[in-house]
Amino acid sequence: NALKMMLVKSANDIAMAVGENIGGTQAAFADRMNAEAARLGMTGTHFVNPNGLYSPDQYTTARDLALLVMAIRGEFPQYAPWFSIEGLAVGKKALPNYNLLIGRYPGADGMKTGFVCSSGFNMIGSATRNGRTLVAVVLGEKSAVSRAETAAKLLDQGFDTPTTGSTTLAALPSYGDTISANDLHDEICKKKTKAEQSEAAPAPAKDAPKSPYQVK
Repeated sequence: NALKMMLVKSANDIAMAVGENIGGTQAAFADRMNAEAARLGMTGTHFVNPNGLYSPDQYTTARDLALLVMAIRGEFPQYAPWFSIEGLAVGKKALPNYNLLIGRYPGADGMKTGFVCSSGFNMIGSATRNGRTLVAVVLGEKSAVSRAETAAKLLDQGFDTPTTGSTTLAALPSYGDTISANDLHDEICKKKTKAEQSEAAPAPAKDAPKSPYQVK
C-alpha cells in the first residue's frame, strides 16, 4: 500500500508518484498543498514538492506542522491506526518504522519522521494515555535517535503538565522568517558517514546503555 510505505519508510519516490497522479504534475500538486496549508492557517509554510526533499523555497514551522496534525486527526480519524504501524514485510524483508517511539514509548501512536541533510532529523511524535493525546514536533535534530529522545522528553513533560491553564495551539502566534528556509546541511551531514546520514536506528555499542527509544 502506497500510503503505508510513505508513513513507515518515507518512500520519496512513492510520494512523488502519488502527487503527480493526483495533481497531474509536481507543481500542480504543490499548489494544492499550499491551498490546503492556507485553509488550515499554516502561515509559515510553503511547499514545492510532494515528498519534502530540499528546496530553498520549501519551508515550514513546528506550529504549522502541529496545525496539520490536528487537521489530519480530526478530518481523517479512520487512518489513525496507520500511523502506529511498527513495520511492513516486503517478501522476506522486514521494514521497521523509522519512528523509534512506536512500540517503545508508552502510548506511542504516531506519526511521521523526515530527514534531509539541509533540515536535519525531524519527527512528529504522538502518544495517547488515558484518552489524552499529545503531539511533539521536533525539527533539526542531529540523529534519528536524538530526535526520538527529544520527542519522548517533550511528551513526558506534556503528560506531566495539567491541561487547565495551558496555552492552546490556536493562541500561539506565527513566528520566524516565513520567506526562506534554514539550511543545516553542513552542520548535519558534513564529514558524516552514510550510516550517520540515515534514518535507520544504528546498532548500539556493546558497552552503551540501552535507550528505551532506540531498542526494545
